[in-house]
Amino acid sequence: MAGTLLLTASSGWNGACTAASRESVETHLLQGAPHTARADLDVVLPRHVHRDPAGPKRDCRRSHKSSPRRLSWLHAAHGAVRQSGPGPDPSSWSVPAWGLLHLVSKADCQWWVRRCVHRIEKGGAVMSGSQNYINHVALVLDASSSMSHLSRKVVEVADQQISYLARRSQELDQETRVTVYVFADKVECVIYDKDVLRMPSLKQLYRVGGMTALLAATLKSQKELAQTAQLYGDHSFLTFVLTDGQENASHRCQDAPVRDPRELVEAVAKMTETQEDNWTLAVLVPDQMGKREAMQCGFPKDNIAIWDATSTQGLEEAGQVIQQATEKFMVGRSQGIRGSRAVFSTGAETVNKDTIEAAGLTPANPSEYQLIPVAREATIRDWVVECGHTFRTGCAFYQLSKSEKIQARKQIAVLEKKTDRVYTGPEARALLGLPDMEARVKPDHNDDFTIFVQSTSVNRKLVPHTRLLLMS
Repeated sequence: MAGTLLLTASSGWNGACTAASRESVETHLLQGAPHTARADLDVVLPRHVHRDPAGPKRDCRRSHKSSPRRLSWLHAAHGAVRQSGPGPDPSSWSVPAWGLLHLVSKADCQWWVRRCVHRIEKGGAVMSGSQNYINHVALVLDASSSMSHLSRKVVEVADQQISYLARRSQELDQETRVTVYVFADKVECVIYDKDVLRMPSLKQLYRVGGMTALLAATLKSQKELAQTAQLYGDHSFLTFVLTDGQENASHRCQDAPVRDPRELVEAVAKMTETQEDNWTLAVLVPDQMGKREAMQCGFPKDNIAIWDATSTQGLEEAGQVIQQATEKFMVGRSQGIRGSRAVFSTGAETVNKDTIEAAGLTPANPSEYQLIPVAREATIRDWVVECGHTFRTGCAFYQLSKSEKIQARKQIAVLEKKTDRVYTGPEARALLGLPDMEARVKPDHNDDFTIFVQSTSVNRKLVPHTRLLLMS
């Protein structure tokens, strides 16, 4: 077992560090190395570590991005420390992934080396400072013959999704890497873990023809993505599988791990059940039969969406669904959520006390709103006036009771049923994963919370036995 600890200094620090720091590292390694499962440990130290006498005395974990100075190496092996000459050029290393440490006292050196030895015993990697979010997003696209009438639209929708990922990655300061698989009789990875900012169009990579090896594609994509290194960062995996039909070719696909159809279903079910909490696997299918089959394969119910596979408009809407789910995923990542089993849902797994708190939502002042029962079908303006209130465009929110298209400018409110407490603001849109464009949202069962959508119309028909939220 071997490990490397990089200890470097920031060029902005003044004064010279005493020899106590270097001596502390050497002493601790001499004492600790024989007791660390006989680990070999390379320790990289700067020739001249500087410190600011007025600076922090114990913060050796502070991260800076200044260039490391020329390094010298110490090698500890089974209790022996020796100088081993200049080390490699640090610019050839992934320096930002390591982080930079400031050794400001003997105790700091002891603390860090002790931590390093503990992590090496566990086989882990040591990183200083907060870890950046790294998203691995995969598109697994059906390229069977039945997709031929949608082939151009598939490329267009996929390219739009990639452009959206690139923009949101920059806005949310998250690194995103994209993988693309296409499948028919066989499964082919056409792009693997590529920086979303450098992604090409799929125009030359998506070709249709053949049957539908859906299970083989799902298994191969997840198995290969699982081999992606997850060092130095908070990694999360999000996969969308898009198909216009049912499984019919995996049993004879060379990429399938087994040939028996029942064993293939069991393999997918076992895989989805045992994936870590930083894995999210979603599928878009053409009908209820496809949804039942996906559920039998172990796909979480709220990670299955139905799309209209008969038209380009249906594919356009499927792209909006994927984009909405991706927005929910990325916003959730910024709040510390690593994965989801409800990427297509507005139900209890998406909207609950914990997610509301994580989104930073605060309740509105009760004096600023009223809840009005809707006793019969009526237009929104007529009902507000009939109930004795003044109608202003944009002041009324209808209860989400059926699938609706919600425009980018529409506000969202979340009502807690037990208390009639209302949460509003841009965070409410983010809670549902609504992108800054039109998206379709459907209500899912939720015992505790109800979604309200702002109306800018005067003649929207209200649904009887729902409620109307009137904001002052």
